[in-house]
Amino acid sequence: MDKDLREIFRFWNIDRRKNLLIPTPYKISKILEVAPKTIYKSWDNLFSTGFLQKVILIPSDKIARRESILITSINNGSPMKIIDKINKTYFLEMVHFGYIYHTQNIFSPVDRDRYIYSLRVINSSEAVALDQAMIIMNGLASNDNMFITGPEKYSTEKLDSITKQIISTIAYKDLYKINFKDIAGKLNVSPRTVGRKFENIMLKGYLTNFPILNQCKLSGYNIFVSTIFNAGITSPDELLDKLSGLSLVYNRYLLYRFTTMYITILFYYKTMEELDTCIEELGGLFSSIVTTTRFNTYFNDHVTLDI
Repeated sequence: MDKDLREIFRFWNIDRRKNLLIPTPYKISKILEVAPKTIYKSWDNLFSTGFLQKVILIPSDKIARRESILITSINNGSPMKIIDKINKTYFLEMVHFGYIYHTQNIFSPVDRDRYIYSLRVINSSEAVALDQAMIIMNGLASNDNMFITGPEKYSTEKLDSITKQIISTIAYKDLYKINFKDIAGKLNVSPRTVGRKFENIMLKGYLTNFPILNQCKLSGYNIFVSTIFNAGITSPDELLDKLSGLSLVYNRYLLYRFTTMYITILFYYKTMEELDTCIEELGGLFSSIVTTTRFNTYFNDHVTLDI
């Protein structure tokens, strides 16, 4: 994976400078001071291979409350049985599954040499959906193999009516298919108002960019994910500051998802030795970690946000 490809991922993640609220190859090339055609080539490669399906806008824990169910095995089932079930709901955001490569100080019954599944439950402001999610999983997994992580901490910030409507309209939508004019027509406001509100939404971190990847389409790269149980890191800036002290890890991270309870970081590696070195570096910095390889993420196109 070349440096340009890595930087594309990183620009989706945290950079909130005004001109990169919606990162494009041209804008990224200007920031990196490289020829636009080099970024366009890497950008096109990501999308044309199908490895990167789309970049969606996902609600942050500033406005949404989530819970997760970790499952270490499935009874007589396959991932597609779960996918079929979550696609019929409005409250299950996505399911991640991958081969457990390493665990460290995990307080749940997670063993190596098996797959781990993580279902992300988004709760509306009116009802808790976790019980319904458990009903859905009944018969697919035994209670002994399910671990409910509990609610993530979140703070409900007061939002004005237009901001709420815009967030509800664009949450979980493709970042590159947002049309301010169409949104303005639906909400009976000006496109300039929508643009200004969108800028404020992104700068305050109410919505964050989340690339949907399909590793079945991946060729030539090795990817792994570490889920870190957050123990005191208060901001993405603090996380990056800590990662910058790790030589290989800082060079190999692509993007991360930061919440008050969990930090999920996507890395790439060239050899198994590099994978082990990255895990060793992370293990020296963080206490509780699950590292998975050969992972996939399935996003629920029907999920809705109620704020």
